[in-house]
Amino acid sequence: MTSVRRLVCLILLALSLGWLFLQAPIPFLREAWFVAVMLGATIGSRSVPWNVALSGLGLGMSVASTSMIGLGWLLAQAGLDVSEGGPGSWTVVPVLEELVKLGTVFGAAWLYQRRSRLQFNPSDWLLVGCAVGAGFAMVENAQLVAHDPGVLRDMARQYGPWVIVPGAWGVVGYVGHAAATGFAAGGIGLANALRRGPGGKAAPLSWIVMVAPLAWVTLEHVLANLRVDTGSRAALVFGNGRLTPWLFVAFAILVVALDLKLAQRALAHSAIFRNRAAASRALLSGTRLPRPTGLRQRLSVVASERRLLNAAAWVSLERLTAGKAAR
Repeated sequence: MTSVRRLVCLILLALSLGWLFLQAPIPFLREAWFVAVMLGATIGSRSVPWNVALSGLGLGMSVASTSMIGLGWLLAQAGLDVSEGGPGSWTVVPVLEELVKLGTVFGAAWLYQRRSRLQFNPSDWLLVGCAVGAGFAMVENAQLVAHDPGVLRDMARQYGPWVIVPGAWGVVGYVGHAAATGFAAGGIGLANALRRGPGGKAAPLSWIVMVAPLAWVTLEHVLANLRVDTGSRAALVFGNGRLTPWLFVAFAILVVALDLKLAQRALAHSAIFRNRAAASRALLSGTRLPRPTGLRQRLSVVASERRLLNAAAWVSLERLTAGKAAR
């Protein structure tokens, strides 16, 4: 992306964020806080920079929200009442919203891979999923407050670990779009890790890991909308959503721990990575970087760096060739 295009995108994103903040400042700040928490929680395990999460936030505000508006219009034209209180509001809309948000995360992953030739790790899926869901929630919350300012009273009634998951609010029992999409997207990342495990032994389990989080948050979303629209107490059978924020926190810890373990494994098997980690720590602490002494050590460093370059070049060529073959 050229610098001019990047500047235009940043201006549009800033204007959109400013407008949403003015419309519903407290809900906006909660969603922004959640993204900040996830950025901090994954700082040691993710492979993408912070601006990828910012892009995910923008995609959630634009692509996911606009797609749902278009789908809602199409459903209304087809004769299905998707307004609040209508049957489509608690049957079709929750399912479409969760799928559209997750599809937007897939789009973000595809764009990143196309630009960098690198794939998301599980922490990346978790972070970008939360960012996309937060962007979607910002737009929806602004719309809710504009139509019914009294909804702010429900939003103030938070539950669970609300400092970490502030999107779980009200009496309806829905964990919130940000955590729900992060939960579902993190399942994709965790499933990918299981499929790539030693010998692919966990491949059958990966399908359960991939589908279960999405199915859980979709069911919770359906029950939440059902209670709002009809007053049904069916959601109470599943605890009215009280368990899901804690499930999300436990799941996020699992994903981050997995990526940290993989990083430790890479360090254990690569002297190059260990040397780079030591150099990073020295730079952070402000101490002098270790310098190789003697011709043998200097030659070893040069050879190690060359091997790293050759390995990266080979991986890039392999992926580029695979991409051309697929097209």
